[in-house]
Amino acid sequence: MSQSDETELPRYGEDVIDTLLLRRQEIQLTLFVENNLAQLLKLLPIPVNSVDQESLIKEASGRSL
Repeated sequence: MSQSDETELPRYGEDVIDTLLLRRQEIQLTLFVENNLAQLLKLLPIPVNSVDQESLIKEASGRSL
């Protein structure tokens, strides 16, 4: 293994770890926003004959909860 190979592998590994950590933060932020949005939607006064809250929550979060 040459000197440049030895320095490239740790750097590549650090880049992979940094990318995974950033992705994890993005996912946590998305889940936090979806959860809080769902909780806020539950607080809205919605008439019984109107669209049900579950439909609004699913539509707002973009996926079924």
